[in-house]
Amino acid sequence: MGKRIFIFLLIILSLSCQKKQKPKKNIIVSTNVIESMVHYIAGDKYPVFSLLQAGENPHTKVLKPKEMKKAQNGIILFMIGLHLDEWALKIKDINPDIRLSILGEGLPVKNPHIWFSSEYTDTIVRRIVYTLSSVFPKDSIYFRQRGARLKSETEEVQSAYKKKFSGIKNKNVIAVFPVFNYMLKDMGCKIVKTIFQSPGEMPSARETADIIKIAKKEQIALIVSAPLPDGGITENIAKETGIRVVQLAPLLGFLPNTGDFIHLWETNLRILYDGFQTTIREK
Repeated sequence: MGKRIFIFLLIILSLSCQKKQKPKKNIIVSTNVIESMVHYIAGDKYPVFSLLQAGENPHTKVLKPKEMKKAQNGIILFMIGLHLDEWALKIKDINPDIRLSILGEGLPVKNPHIWFSSEYTDTIVRRIVYTLSSVFPKDSIYFRQRGARLKSETEEVQSAYKKKFSGIKNKNVIAVFPVFNYMLKDMGCKIVKTIFQSPGEMPSARETADIIKIAKKEQIALIVSAPLPDGGITENIAKETGIRVVQLAPLLGFLPNTGDFIHLWETNLRILYDGFQTTIREK
């Protein structure tokens, strides 16, 4: 009887160890916009977890203990790089074997908001597909198919709005933050001035006055901002110049209907286009 109990306990212990040694499958990403892209390509086969939560700023992010704990079971860490999300590298300290994929590595740019570039979106998709296929080779065909579909859907949205924007003559804008500069250029906008060149660098009163002069001189059609703290500068410039302000979403969840990558692009382009159209009607 005692021998049977001993064997039974050994079986339970063996099963418990097997459960603890379950292969790592969590995919960790630094920002929720990359989470959306990775989830689209990986499907529901692999859990994807974003270190950056809704409403958080990637420039000022500090990792929480619960996020570090979640990343312990990660097999891949996707980052943007370009000095945007270096805080995510702390994951390597607790999980040194995690596969690191820096999606912006080697790109000849300083602006890290590459998910708003039609050119670099293609690069991001290709690099996600490559990394996923390297780690999970049995699903490589699936990843390539899903990546091609994401690229196609994104290009469809971008192309449709490029045609719409081509009919607008005055596309001079002031960008409050550099986050949308790639998107603005893709749509043929002329960025006359970017107010915040770097995070946290608040323009002086004199610089603000100069921006107001530029806005009046250059026939600015829109001020493009975001729901981020700016010290009231956007409101001040709009009040002094009468220029319409539009707010776009820098990441998922900052505005309604921005719950995934495709809708983030689509919603921002719609808001931007509607802003130009309203300005034209009011002239």
